[in-house]
Amino acid sequence: MSNAGAFKDGIKVLTGNDVQMTEGQEVEYMSDVNNWVLVHATKYMPLKNENGRFYIPTTAMATKFEIPRSTVHFTLNHIVTNHGYGSWDNADIVILTPYNDAVKMNGNPAEVSVHDTYFSPDVTGGMLLPDGAHIVRPVYDLPDGQLFEVRGNETVYKSLDFTDDEIQTLLPMLGRGDRDKYDAFANADFNPDELEQIIDSLGDVGKKFYENAKNKKEFLVGVFESARHAILGLRVREMAMCETMKVMGQHDVRYASDLSNVAQGVAKVAQGMGLQGNISNKGHSGSVYAEIELVWMQHEAIMNGNWFLGDGLNQLIEKEKPLDSIYDYLSKYITSGNNVRPYVRALLDGKLLGVRQWCQDVIVRHGGAKDANLVAVVEKWVTKAEWDFAKFNGRLRALSGYRDFYDKLQQLQSSVTNQVKRDGRE
Repeated sequence: MSNAGAFKDGIKVLTGNDVQMTEGQEVEYMSDVNNWVLVHATKYMPLKNENGRFYIPTTAMATKFEIPRSTVHFTLNHIVTNHGYGSWDNADIVILTPYNDAVKMNGNPAEVSVHDTYFSPDVTGGMLLPDGAHIVRPVYDLPDGQLFEVRGNETVYKSLDFTDDEIQTLLPMLGRGDRDKYDAFANADFNPDELEQIIDSLGDVGKKFYENAKNKKEFLVGVFESARHAILGLRVREMAMCETMKVMGQHDVRYASDLSNVAQGVAKVAQGMGLQGNISNKGHSGSVYAEIELVWMQHEAIMNGNWFLGDGLNQLIEKEKPLDSIYDYLSKYITSGNNVRPYVRALLDGKLLGVRQWCQDVIVRHGGAKDANLVAVVEKWVTKAEWDFAKFNGRLRALSGYRDFYDKLQQLQSSVTNQVKRDGRE
């Protein structure tokens, strides 16, 4: 096929060559679990195990249990959109998996929602992908005029360096918000605060290039052009995914908001199968998995810092006067809530007392150890957290002046404990 022919065929697909379902038709379509397709947007290709089977690792696996996130998340029959829990603009790889095939290999999901269907897969094996899975990914060698190509179980698509003809064809297909963003980059229409945010989004390497650029305006011209092409690339990614779904014999859905009948219908089907069904993507936020992650976030903030608490204990021990810095930090936050108090006790007793009990309390509150994979992930993370804390405490105790620091810390703990009792907070 010539490049011109490929371009015309691609445009037919992009402009909606098939009839889009109405909301009522989508409700009926999604009432059959055989039509469900799990959609996972990511920046990483799946891995292959020793048996030659592809799998998606959990965050816990990928970080060697630095983060106790034991779940793998999917949307149903559509690609995830940006929301309060994150952005997927950089997730240029999309993995499509027939729902029933995934369940046969991995067991039932922890929760089903058209927005957020997630599994807690084997702690060492990850989320196994069946033979019917398809991968959609960007490539850089498609000829001009060809926006994507289905190659068996893999669909490749163009994500940058669009020609003028391709740009003019894709622009009318952008949603209003994306078109506004595209035009803003095309016209360099940003106030100083917005421009600062764009520069921050470049990351440390990009910001360094910007700072060292002889002609910063010219540098930004290139940044804005890349941003425009990235917006077009997201549109092509979506349409390549929809075409792949058709090749799989399935159909994408468009009516997927929290309040849509599609979301409600999917939740009812899941509940009818004895599964946890939810109409929104907020079900995970109140789950045992999310609460465990909150324990991790709290521990991470205290040990390694965050935007709210500033430096953590591991940064403070590197200061010129580490004992003074650590004492000031603990005395500042020990009265603002219960989060820091267990760490003060742990420093005095020589071992980390907080996180293991917190995790056990969360699991018990949610009905006990029903998920062996979660329990295993938590145990691996807690063991590592305790080990890391022990190393920190060893360094702390080796510092000159530690004895005086210990006595001051003990007095601080006694004072706060007595105040809490007087206030009736414990």
